[in-house]
Amino acid sequence: MWGQALSRRINRRRAGLTNWTNRAVISRLESFESRTLLAAVTVQLAAARDNTIYNVPAGDQSNGTGQYIVTGGSSETASAHRGLVLFGVDGAGIPDGSTILDAVLRMNLSQSIGGAASVSVHRLLKSWGESGSDATGNEFEGAAALAFDATWLYSMFDGTVWSNPGGDFAGASASKSVDALGTYEWTGGGLVGDVQQWLDSPGTDFGWLVRGAETPGNIKAFDSRDSGNSALSPVLEITYEEPVLNAVFEGRKWHDRNADGLREHPVISGLNLQFQNGRNFYNAYGGQEYWYRSATDGGWYFLTPDGNLTRWDGRPGRLTGQIVQSLDPRTWYNPETLIGSETKATEPWMNGFTFELVNASGVVVANTSSRDIDLNRDGLIQEEAERGWYRFDPVLPGDYTVREVLTNGWVQSASDSSPGAIQAYTLDVTHELSFTGRLFENFGGRGERWLRGAGVAWFYVTPIGDLMRWNGTAVTATAPLSGTWIASPGIPYFRDVSLLHSAANPVIPINVGEVYRLDFGNYQPVTVTGRTWIDNNPDGRRNSPYYASAVRTRPPDVGPPGTLNYPWYVVLLPESEFVENGSNDFFVQTFFYVTPARQIFRWSPEGGSVLVTAVSGLSQEIIAAIFGTGFVPEPWVNDSSVELLDDRGNVVARTNSADRDVNGNGEISIEQERGWYQFQGLLPGNYAIRSLQQPGTVQTSQSDNSLQPVSSRLQQEFGFKAAPLGDHYNFGARHERWFQGRNNQWFFITPTGTVFEWNKNSGGNRGPASGRQVAQLSASFFLNLNLLFQPKSTAITLASRQDQKPLNLGSCKVVDSLFASLADEIFS
Repeated sequence: MWGQALSRRINRRRAGLTNWTNRAVISRLESFESRTLLAAVTVQLAAARDNTIYNVPAGDQSNGTGQYIVTGGSSETASAHRGLVLFGVDGAGIPDGSTILDAVLRMNLSQSIGGAASVSVHRLLKSWGESGSDATGNEFEGAAALAFDATWLYSMFDGTVWSNPGGDFAGASASKSVDALGTYEWTGGGLVGDVQQWLDSPGTDFGWLVRGAETPGNIKAFDSRDSGNSALSPVLEITYEEPVLNAVFEGRKWHDRNADGLREHPVISGLNLQFQNGRNFYNAYGGQEYWYRSATDGGWYFLTPDGNLTRWDGRPGRLTGQIVQSLDPRTWYNPETLIGSETKATEPWMNGFTFELVNASGVVVANTSSRDIDLNRDGLIQEEAERGWYRFDPVLPGDYTVREVLTNGWVQSASDSSPGAIQAYTLDVTHELSFTGRLFENFGGRGERWLRGAGVAWFYVTPIGDLMRWNGTAVTATAPLSGTWIASPGIPYFRDVSLLHSAANPVIPINVGEVYRLDFGNYQPVTVTGRTWIDNNPDGRRNSPYYASAVRTRPPDVGPPGTLNYPWYVVLLPESEFVENGSNDFFVQTFFYVTPARQIFRWSPEGGSVLVTAVSGLSQEIIAAIFGTGFVPEPWVNDSSVELLDDRGNVVARTNSADRDVNGNGEISIEQERGWYQFQGLLPGNYAIRSLQQPGTVQTSQSDNSLQPVSSRLQQEFGFKAAPLGDHYNFGARHERWFQGRNNQWFFITPTGTVFEWNKNSGGNRGPASGRQVAQLSASFFLNLNLLFQPKSTAITLASRQDQKPLNLGSCKVVDSLFASLADEIFS
């Protein structure tokens, strides 16, 4: 019955909306009709104030406490009567934001003269008063107004006047023909609109003016709130729907410099957390926690599987303390991400990135951009708290995804919302992937990481991001690890396998009134590039093609002391050979000299002497031959295989050097555009470069990166340096080369890269050289002793989109070099 009555009211209300201009409310009503009626609430309000004003010459009559509200035409002294009534919608307890569905004004007609008449109600535009005036009899004649009573001239006697005598009011909100005594109802869209306005803007609620036909002898009197019978007093019945609390979908955008999808809060960065003595003390107190020590305040902190980082309060055996930050639970799977350093870059929030809200049908229903939001409304923007926000508000219930419209030069970090998230979630659900507590990294010798699957299945992820199902075959030297390819989610899913075994569904069900948060990290992909050349001398430095034009010359008058008798040469070199960003069109006369120790120096008055190369003892003693050997042409070459290794030594990419049209002119300059290799679109991180040597070649520019720690240790321990008068090649009859330590002790290296500390009782007339072996390196170190004196690594750290300085790789064709006679020994 209640539902049927409410339906009738809604139909009445809709019928009255024809001339109503509040389209927002119409939209609410149409929306309401698509919902269940049980969502509606009805309240009844008694009049909070009522009065009658009388049109008398003095304009000073009122009826503040009378039992009737009188309206209509003339009586003995008054030419017209108008009623005033106010219910105080703001005090009805209706929640802010509610939608008014129906409004019914009910008044009881107690006196009527003059027959049927139309009585209308009008929204009042000014506050008015009710005081102690009380008309007598049938109250067709008013009483003298008291202070603050409403009268024909005053809205509050006798201080505030109406702008228009008889009251300030709008057009009719509703009207009703009344005649016989009894209760009447006023309804319609006009009343709904008035009540909605009063609810939304309580300061405009001045009630209604009740106006009769105002024809002579036609007067209607309705029971007031002071009639003595509350059942007959005016009543306003309001039906409303409480506000539908639409969901809010929001999040933030940050620069994910290391592309791990996890933003470290500045508070944590400031702690500079470290594993104490390199140990994380995992599960020390049984909570599967990781432990850190702050280099800033010296305190102990622990990270639990829920992502909470807590400052330990020192209670032995108990994981108690103050939570410092609640982090993404993925952090627990990657505890090393919290390790700090003084050079660790911050990851700022960023504005100006576009996001789309996509519904279950794949339709974009809204878009927005990340921006500043003044959350505390103080007129200032705090970068850490108020920058980089995007927000969809309101969001209707349903299933949604949020996707980013990628900006040129930026890539979204792998996460629960990135483009690969759907595939990762599908793989997780399909194969029931799980983390066993250990990754069993490199168990199969491919640098892989392992996950458990449904039943007895095992899966592994390779360093290049392939997900494989293990075939169960034991791994041996003759039977390498193998399995069935499942998918290629990519390198980020090898770096953080929790993106697979704990994948979240990127489709998010939105419920009424809830707030959802999803942050996005972006990184700038980086590039590693360089060139490959044949290092014929070999010294790890590429000779300029212009060196072949060297001409013997007299020493400069201002040359370095002691070089007067040295052979001097002059070469015309382009400026770019020795000045970064120089112009190839500008050639500079450049001087070189050769020392008795077979060292070649470049010299200029401004820069002094710079060592160019040191020629091996294999070269002839003729100075011209030494110079020619030191400056033999060394061409850029294509088809050299180059590998990119991650920070664990796993090969993650391979390419070949080739021509590259750097200036885009459609032609290849051999000197500028031959021999280029390039790795593009890389994640920020630590990498190493190495060239795969063809038969008969040895790398000379940088050492094999796996040996770089060894050479660095040797340099730190012994302080290797070049011998003052050359390397004394083959003094010990082992085709060895000689050098010294920081204390001038002697060492030698054989063609296969074995390093010895010399036994002084060997070599020369005492037979083959011998000594204590201190390291086993490679032939590269024998060919280029500078790799011992100045250990170099191809390890590089990439953190921005800017291309790194080219890393060039030289290789020596041994059979074409100074060491051709040692080829068999070098490759033994």
